[in-house]
Amino acid sequence: CENSKTFGDIEVCLPDVQGMVECCENQNIKSFVSRFDFDVNEIIGFYLTQKDFDNFNSSDRPNIDGYLKIYSPKRMKNQEINNSNFDEMVQLFKKNFLESNWDKISEKIEELGTNLTVDSPILMENYQPNETTRTFITFNKIASETNEDFQISALNLMNIKNRLIWVVYYKSYTGPESIQTLKSKNDYLIGKIAMSNVE
Repeated sequence: CENSKTFGDIEVCLPDVQGMVECCENQNIKSFVSRFDFDVNEIIGFYLTQKDFDNFNSSDRPNIDGYLKIYSPKRMKNQEINNSNFDEMVQLFKKNFLESNWDKISEKIEELGTNLTVDSPILMENYQPNETTRTFITFNKIASETNEDFQISALNLMNIKNRLIWVVYYKSYTGPESIQTLKSKNDYLIGKIAMSNVE
């Protein structure tokens, strides 16, 4: 592995991904990303599209979309997990989301646009793309000082080398087709990360 990051007692391989740049060690990007994270988490890897990476320093408010973050709570360092307690963690995690009828929500988006109120992430679906990963597709509303927008994300709980690692792929919601685009790209990225970290 050409690019790996230490997390506790393991090395997590951060694979090369065509069209994306792993840039967690870039200080400007690192400080930007950490503004949106919690101190309890340790960021292991961060990927931007090549275009967003190239444009990152040309704006005070970089516009990033289609990015991937790999992290884990610091307290999970050196904490071994197996398949049974991994599944227990997945069930506990699932309880954090509001499950909702996606058809009804998409109708409301068409009707109200960004005036739709979304108080907490909505779980659209969950599935298992491979043996070591459980994926949750969520829908959020994000607001900045200048605008409000919808975002979809694929939150992946991964068992990498018997450690719980979170991998999240974020994308703007631009309509129903963006969900399929998100899932396809996410499953490709997760496959690369899983294959790169097989012991």
